[in-house]
Amino acid sequence: MAEKRGLATDARGVRSFYFTAGLAEATMAVFLACCLLPHWFSEIAIGFSLVCLYTALSRVILARASFRD
Repeated sequence: MAEKRGLATDARGVRSFYFTAGLAEATMAVFLACCLLPHWFSEIAIGFSLVCLYTALSRVILARASFRD
């Protein structure tokens, strides 16, 4: 989609695929927290799912703004 619209960037180096920054990149830390604090699993899982939902929604909004005709 970016190529069709002539969008390009070299801010993160030359690549064919780019990820936008998000809050949900701490998956290993969450997994470690679940292992170390199993009695907090539900709270950690709910918190992480909310972070993932926020990240997904923000990426959809960013994509809609970037690729608006």
